[in-house]
Amino acid sequence: MKCVHCGKGIQKHTKRVQFELTPTKYHAGDRFTRYVYIGGGAWPLTIADCRKHTNQHVVSVARKKIFSHETDKTTDIGIAFFNEWDGETYLPRFGFFCSNNCAGEFAKAEVKRQRRTRAAA
Repeated sequence: MKCVHCGKGIQKHTKRVQFELTPTKYHAGDRFTRYVYIGGGAWPLTIADCRKHTNQHVVSVARKKIFSHETDKTTDIGIAFFNEWDGETYLPRFGFFCSNNCAGEFAKAEVKRQRRTRAAA
């Protein structure tokens, strides 16, 4: 779905999927939609690994990194969470527009167009 004014893509309604090594019974008030218990200490390494845990589109991932004070280096150990999208749902925050600015600009342009049309008639 595209903004009717500028053509920019409208924000997709995604859900976050958090990986965890040990199962937790209760996740109160957090921002993650659902949790996947992976166990065994093996974090997913690729988007293909994330796709095994969903039947939706994987639109983004966040890497899990660990800092070692001994070596003073950060090590990437895999994917901590990913965002999934059903392929259809968009956030209707601004209707058919990507932002309030685009909605306002579209309205201004429409008013100008209507004034020109009336003046020509």
